[in-house]
Amino acid sequence: MATQSRSKALALLVLGALLTFAVLAQAQGSCFLTAARLTGTDPSLRVSRIQMDAGGYQVPMQDRDLIQPDEEPSRSNYLFGFVKFAEMFNGRIAMIFFFVLIFLEFFANKGVIELVGVLLGDSSFGMRK
Repeated sequence: MATQSRSKALALLVLGALLTFAVLAQAQGSCFLTAARLTGTDPSLRVSRIQMDAGGYQVPMQDRDLIQPDEEPSRSNYLFGFVKFAEMFNGRIAMIFFFVLIFLEFFANKGVIELVGVLLGDSSFGMRK
């Protein structure tokens, strides 16, 4: 009985794998991005195969079509985000508290997890055996 159900399961698994490979082989031409081909003489007008299969394409925007801002925004006034001040501040605070953590473990003669256990009141939390 067990071998019969195993053979059925194996047959279903093989059948599923074959169906998966057949579907992937059939869809490979239209599902995945292929090399863009040139339409006309202008090299900026490249159309992918997916766009051609979809029944048309849109001409990509040119640089001259984009609206330019009147003045360049300044990022020096920001305190948060990926700006130099925030990154330097974050790095310095991280280094300071890393050394505070090392000194705390040294002087308390306990690890961080053991100290958390002491703070939570669980005496067996994180204790070494």
